Amino acid sequence: MTKKSREIGINFLNNFDKYIAENINDLTTLDIFTMYFDFFEDLKRFKGNSNSFTGLGEYLLFRYLYNYLGGSFEAVPITKELFIFKSLENDYCIGKSSPITVESKKYYPDIMVYKNNEPFLVAEIKLYLTSGLKDLENDINKLKHIHEKYPNSKCLFICFKGFSKKGKIYKHLIDETEGKEWLNYLILEEAEEKNLKEFFDTIL
Repeated sequence: MTKKSREIGINFLNNFDKYIAENINDLTTLDIFTMYFDFFEDLKRFKGNSNSFTGLGEYLLFRYLYNYLGGSFEAVPITKELFIFKSLENDYCIGKSSPITVESKKYYPDIMVYKNNEPFLVAEIKLYLTSGLKDLENDINKLKHIHEKYPNSKCLFICFKGFSKKGKIYKHLIDETEGKEWLNYLILEEAEEKNLKEFFDTIL
């Protein structure tokens, strides 16, 4: 029974991954957004709400980048509970919440991509800005601090739910990213739908 239960879980994850891999060139910001929120709506039909289920949004974006970077990796343990994925084809590694220390302060970015063992892409992901501007400021400051130590790194703030382009949150986001080639943002729920491959080709 235990083996069968594990197969169910693996098949669940593999179905998402297979879809991403097969559509890597065509997936858009809206596709990832819809995959996430459709799942949550379906979850309500099975248990009445979508509480106590987190991590899917980060998983979808992590697996998108995993496949975008070639999709052929080996899992290398960092600790008993944490792995990083090392490419079998190129110089990339990718990790989820891999620790990085800057001036004695330890961060755990949502996604870290390394190239030649140096931070190459650092991404922070939010489903919602539950604390509004404070959430954005915290993530941007974290990315800026990491970039100060690793000036060749690219940094990316991603938010699933959109927000008004007339408000202070959007203004702060533009003020922080404008003129910085190393700092970008991606809002998945946006009127202007973006092809993800084209987006990452541009910033990386």
